[in-house]
Amino acid sequence: MFVKYEREYAAVNRILGNEAEARRAETAVDDMYRTILDSGWDGEWFLRVYDANGEKVGSDECEEGHALKALDSVQKYLDTKYGIVLQQPPYSRYYANLGEISSYPPGYKENAGIFCHNYPWVSIAETRIGRGRRAFDIYKKACPAYIEEISDIHRTEPYVYSQMIAGKDAPKHGEAKYSWLTGTAGL
Repeated sequence: MFVKYEREYAAVNRILGNEAEARRAETAVDDMYRTILDSGWDGEWFLRVYDANGEKVGSDECEEGHALKALDSVQKYLDTKYGIVLQQPPYSRYYANLGEISSYPPGYKENAGIFCHNYPWVSIAETRIGRGRRAFDIYKKACPAYIEEISDIHRTEPYVYSQMIAGKDAPKHGEAKYSWLTGTAGL
């Protein structure tokens, strides 16, 4: 997000005649872009994060929590009939260095749940590479207008977004949680 919007910020500053601020913003974008590639790319996919100890999360070096490779990997490994899980497989036990993500049961919230906040970004990425149909298919899995027929599984109001949906590793895959109280509403 920083890279995208800081570029736009630079353009606005240039229009306003603030060339020094535009150049400062562009330098920050270039630095961030290099940092993302140097520290985030694991050779085959982007890492999810670094933990509190500076260890990689989502690397093929990790015991658990292998992350996304690319959008094809999202479809192959993370997509389910009720949406895209955050990672696969889920963490099976608590890791003190990871904290909250591994504290949830498998298939819930950040531990391989279908966390709807990421939907716009995956859809945007699919659109950017020319796969509009795939982007729309992803969008429909979270959009209330398209999931009313699974209200008995979803178990929340059929006209609002939910923060998360139980992932495929959860006992009730497809059951939604935290409607009304979600940043997903901007979708």
